[in-house]
Amino acid sequence: MTGCDASEGMLAWAAHRRTRAPVSLVQADGQRLPFPDGSFDVVAGSLIFCSVADPARGLAEARRVLRPSGRLVLLEHTRGNGLGAWLTDVFHPVWRSWSRECHLNRETAQSVAEAGFQVQRVEQHALGIVRVIEATT
Repeated sequence: MTGCDASEGMLAWAAHRRTRAPVSLVQADGQRLPFPDGSFDVVAGSLIFCSVADPARGLAEARRVLRPSGRLVLLEHTRGNGLGAWLTDVFHPVWRSWSRECHLNRETAQSVAEAGFQVQRVEQHALGIVRVIEATT
């Protein structure tokens, strides 16, 4: 298993966590992964594509490092549905000025499909703001 994060601080925190299996940690930008094509069976991420500057590029990198028939599994906050969409749109400018990188209202499931993945399942929670997205190459 390989853990990857752009933040040195988060990697230091992860290094102190106990795991049942060996984990190698790599500092890297999700838009420029330092792994060969087809390196992984699964790419999993949580709360990544709200902050990646170019989600299409990050998803292309995830697709590149996946083996044929590989799986992408994401836990993301996204633009919600109905009231959730209104809330994320209204709060986005304030949130963005505070967080600087995080976008509250991205359409990540749509971006996954546009990146050439076959979306298998989108599980929605909290007015559609929190989603589990599963896709295959």
